[in-house]
Amino acid sequence: ISVALYNFFQVRLGELGTRYRAAVYSDNEATHRVVDVSVDELTEERAWEACALVNQVISEDRAIRELLKSKLSGAAVTKILIERATQRVRIKILTARPGVVIGRRGAEIDKIKEDLARMTGKEVYVDIQEIRKPEIDAQLVAENVAQQLERRIAFRRAMKRAVQMAMDFGAEGIRIRCAGRLNGGEIARTEQYLEGRVPLHTLRANIDYGFTAAKTKAGILGIKCWVCTGEDKPSNRADEVIETGAAESK
Repeated sequence: ISVALYNFFQVRLGELGTRYRAAVYSDNEATHRVVDVSVDELTEERAWEACALVNQVISEDRAIRELLKSKLSGAAVTKILIERATQRVRIKILTARPGVVIGRRGAEIDKIKEDLARMTGKEVYVDIQEIRKPEIDAQLVAENVAQQLERRIAFRRAMKRAVQMAMDFGAEGIRIRCAGRLNGGEIARTEQYLEGRVPLHTLRANIDYGFTAAKTKAGILGIKCWVCTGEDKPSNRADEVIETGAAESK
């Protein structure tokens, strides 16, 4: 299991009649998958079998994401969500370039489906969702800065340009942080730019987070990005009360 890909996962085993339910949580991909395992009785051996199935599902999800990332490297893919059934796998690709994913007359997406079906041995469905504003998507912003750093563009120029574009497209705030041997320096350091407001401790704030790595000649540079697009403010409207008159006694 890749610790870098799945920062945190938790397995819950509960008896639901004659079935186990194993739920896997992933912070990076923001997914929630539930796996049901048929059992005859509640035993410790069956619990370990459920854990082994969860490990198999996690490894398969990682292989699916690696395959899609390699084939769609130029399609600006921000997230890959995976939903599972008994003999079906539904994959949702969030991208800023859906035409690149689909290909000419759907040839590219058909080839991807065939490769995924061959890998998983199940029926695969692929849904594509377009990202309307890639300039305020944190993952795409971080990847854009990483590509510029790999082309040896000055990190300050790349970060300022990304910050300015995000603010122009309606973001309330953005923070970009780069770390490593910036500009080929001998000593690694961290630089960041902040524009607007990015309240990381406000639970109702809509904060999008993305990170990636830029492979340069001086070494690997880490890029993190936070984008605030607003807050979910609670409604101040009071509950409507319908008053009815008292019943008259006869």
